[in-house]
Amino acid sequence: MKAPCFLTLQRHHWSNLLSPIMLHLVLPLSFSLSPLLAWVSGYVALTVLLAAIGLPLLEFMIGPRSAARSFRWGTQFPRLLLIIVIGVCFGLAFAADSMNWTALVALSLSCGYVMGGIGIVLAHELGHRRSLIDRALSRLLLLSIGFGHYAIEHNRGHHRRAATPDDPATARQEEGFGFFCHVTLSVFCAIQFAYQPSKKESSMKHLRLAP
Repeated sequence: MKAPCFLTLQRHHWSNLLSPIMLHLVLPLSFSLSPLLAWVSGYVALTVLLAAIGLPLLEFMIGPRSAARSFRWGTQFPRLLLIIVIGVCFGLAFAADSMNWTALVALSLSCGYVMGGIGIVLAHELGHRRSLIDRALSRLLLLSIGFGHYAIEHNRGHHRRAATPDDPATARQEEGFGFFCHVTLSVFCAIQFAYQPSKKESSMKHLRLAP
C-alpha cells in the first residue's frame, strides 16, 4: 500500500481545520466586503492580492473536499451576499471622485474581481428564482457590468438549446478552445443570441394582441 505523501497529509490537515461554515459563509462574506475594507484601511490592493494570490493558495492547500462535507447556502444568504456586493461596489463608485489614481485603479480591479468572481455566480442563481426581488437584484448586477444580455440568453436560450448546435455555450465536437471562447465570451455574439428569443417572444405577444 502506497503511503500518503507530505503534501497530501498537509492538505488533509488544512481541510479538517477549515470548517464548512468558514469556507462557505465567512470566506464569501469577507471577500465581498474586501473592497470596502481595502478603501477604509488604505490597503487598496487588498482584494487584488487576496483574489490573485490568497484564494488560489488556500484552495491549493485545502485540496479536493469530499462530497460528504458539502454545504447548502439556503435561500436568504445568497440574496444578502448579492446585496452586499452591489452595495459595496456601487458605494465605491460614488466615492471615486475622492480617490487618487492609484486607489481608483486598484479598487476598480477589486470591484471587478468581486462582481465577476462572486457577483455573476449569485446573479446566475438568483436569476432562476421566481421572486421579483431576486430577479431584480440579478439583473441589476448584470447590467452594472455590461452583461445584461446574459439574463435573456442564458434563461431563454441556453436552457432550451443546451447540448444542441444552436447553443453557443455548448462546444461542438473537435472544436478548438480559442474559437469556442470567441463565440461564448464575445459580447457581440452573446447579444446576438440574446436578441433571438427576445424577438420571438415579442412576435408572439403581437400575435396574441392582434384582433
